[in-house]
Amino acid sequence: MDGTYLEAALEGPLLAHCSKSQSGFCVDTTYPRGAVVYYDFEACSSSMINLPGINLLPNWLLGVMWALFLAWTFFGIAIISDAFVAGIEVITAKTHMVKRHDARGNIVMREEPVWNWAVANITLLAVGTSSPEILLSLIDTVLTLGQTNGKIGAACIVGSAAYNLFAITAVCTVSLKAGEFRKIEHFKVFMWTTTWSMWAYLWLWIVYKRVSPNEVELWEAWVTLAFMPVFVGTTYMVDTRGWRWFGGHKNAIVAVDTVADEESSEGDDKFLLPPGQVSKHSILYYRAMVVQNMGGLGHVPKLVQDPSRMSHDGRALSGRPSDAGSINAHDVEAMGEHITKVLMKSPEISVLESAGTAKISVMRMHGNLKDTLCVRYQTRDETAVNGLDYETAEGELIFGPGEEEKEIVVTILDDDMSEPDVMFSANIVSAEITEGDRSHEVRVLRKATMVTVVDDDDGGVVMFELPTWEAGAQDGFAQVVVIRRHGADGNVSIDYATKDGSALAGKHFAATKGKLEFNTGDVRKIIQIPLLPISSEITPMTMPAFRVMLTNPTGGVVLGARKECRVVMVQGTRSLEVIDDGAFNLWTAWREQFKEAVLPAFSEEEDTLWVSIVLHYLSITYKLIAACIPPADWSEGYPCFLIALGVLCALIAVVKEVAEMFGCAVGLSELMTGMSIVALILCTSLPDTFASRLAALNDDTADAAIGNIMGSNACNVFLGMGIPWVIATGFYSAKGEPYVTEAGSLGFSLLIFFILAVVGITGILVRRQQGGELGGSTSRMQWSIFAGFISLWLLFLLLTGLNDYGHISSVGM
Repeated sequence: MDGTYLEAALEGPLLAHCSKSQSGFCVDTTYPRGAVVYYDFEACSSSMINLPGINLLPNWLLGVMWALFLAWTFFGIAIISDAFVAGIEVITAKTHMVKRHDARGNIVMREEPVWNWAVANITLLAVGTSSPEILLSLIDTVLTLGQTNGKIGAACIVGSAAYNLFAITAVCTVSLKAGEFRKIEHFKVFMWTTTWSMWAYLWLWIVYKRVSPNEVELWEAWVTLAFMPVFVGTTYMVDTRGWRWFGGHKNAIVAVDTVADEESSEGDDKFLLPPGQVSKHSILYYRAMVVQNMGGLGHVPKLVQDPSRMSHDGRALSGRPSDAGSINAHDVEAMGEHITKVLMKSPEISVLESAGTAKISVMRMHGNLKDTLCVRYQTRDETAVNGLDYETAEGELIFGPGEEEKEIVVTILDDDMSEPDVMFSANIVSAEITEGDRSHEVRVLRKATMVTVVDDDDGGVVMFELPTWEAGAQDGFAQVVVIRRHGADGNVSIDYATKDGSALAGKHFAATKGKLEFNTGDVRKIIQIPLLPISSEITPMTMPAFRVMLTNPTGGVVLGARKECRVVMVQGTRSLEVIDDGAFNLWTAWREQFKEAVLPAFSEEEDTLWVSIVLHYLSITYKLIAACIPPADWSEGYPCFLIALGVLCALIAVVKEVAEMFGCAVGLSELMTGMSIVALILCTSLPDTFASRLAALNDDTADAAIGNIMGSNACNVFLGMGIPWVIATGFYSAKGEPYVTEAGSLGFSLLIFFILAVVGITGILVRRQQGGELGGSTSRMQWSIFAGFISLWLLFLLLTGLNDYGHISSVGM
């Protein structure tokens, strides 16, 4: 029989060509040096990435092969996406100076983000986390122009939306300790983006099933895309004006001047309204940390470790959450300007033990400033002890007519003992009008300021700046930096000595030992180790290395965690690379990216050392590709953003084909492949899950964990479907043809998702009234919530699959 087929293939000039629309007996002639004849070809197995004759292998073997390939591409999508979002985070971190009016009507200069928080969250940040979904849909449409329209892009958008809403919420809830809750702070924005998200998926169903079934018309495509700017604009209005869109901008009037003037020496401690503008960690920050743990990336450590992008939520000094976010500009306005408001200007401050005094500012605002106001206060021990760390303060502040700010002065007691930082609180006991119209209401908005007394008597902690240091073989010496942290009081010293490794003393370097002396105030020293001429060529496979050890700290200094530094000898020169001024150098940063991509970053003491090594070498190809992308800190992040976008498009085009081949080999329909496998792996839902869990554990609110989910889902529809539809309808309109796109089970799945999403969102809102959107009072409650949300996700996949395979009908859906 095989001979008959072969003879027919050779003699039949009209033999069909294998393609996505041709199954059965056909010939594949896409190869320049020959052809492959199939007598039982599956149309779904046609792909531009196939090797000659690969589909002759049995399906089980193809399934295993494509599954492994798909799992490997998971690293690529995650790592390249993170280079992409690193550029986005730099772009959205940009600030500028704007003119505002204070409560007295004076014009003041105020530093504000160029990107409004809400706008950035639903545009660049949402596009950053959802870029694979949007690009997949776009590529899927472009590659199938003139052919049968693909379903995998649209399926991925719907599938990832279901996973993000149900599964991520479930994981974040169960990750918290019993009794802990996380509440969405920007609730109005969340509700508005939720409304838009629900409309987005309902609109897709209307287009697919009601207005023009199985066809997308030109006006529908443009309306879908036009929803995006309307969505962004209205969300901006809700964030800046609440529900009163024609009212004043929430930043139009600030409580006090936001820059220091001649009368104040504490300009950078001014209370600013609204505190929602205080820098918070975005979901991209936590996503970067996840990808770093997956194998590392040159763009990521700078994003995570750069102090300029760290949160200023007050926990760094005291370990206590700040209550700044509890005072909202809209809530203050809602009270009315006739009510006098009193508050501690800052939720927490810190002072050096040697400062002598701590000055805590108390403000009053609104009401009749001609009234005389009496504010009673007192201090209270927290970890600090009255009489040992500070002198208790209790008394009254009298605000005369026109006075808006007073200071509580607390004496700080200095000593010569090294001790942990301690805290006490300054509290408003009461506030009342003593002269004037006493019928006027007075409200206290913030009752306490936490004061941290920072000990400056400690000798500090000494350790190496980096666990690994490179030395150029042609330099003549290696430079290793030792730093002093957490105190710089007194003269201290520490011994150092070299230790052989693959590099040997007397052959590669000169054995060196000595003592580093740190005087009072010194925080940085450099150890220089002579290097010897090496006769053989150094290659990446033969880089000799030795260690430098720190021992015997004296003078009260403590030896830190990095007491060993591994010095790697490389070809070329690395001398004097220590830059003290912190200036950005493009070529140095780019070189660091390649170094971090090639050299695994782990400690030999790690319990999971072998896991780190395996993950490093599994992802090294993608790390090298990512290292070619310009550093995110260059030119405000735009080159990184654009080039990473191009690389991501190319990678997604390949991964799309791999996903389709996997689904074909194991018998999954294109729709179910997109909603399950592709939504989890290609659309980076798994990294987003780990990132959201990390955000839930480390943030005081639920905004970074789940607050952007609904905005991201809406963005996926308006851009991920709008842009491809505009391109496709324009293409077919130019040819005078309709853009046919079979709704099939996709229309059914959209309505199922809409119904289940209503159930899920209702559950989230109920949880908010019980403590917070995330968390539970008991472990049993948390696991019950987890089971409920996971069941909604699995029910969505089950019903969609049953409909797609013809086991249940759509019943008009």
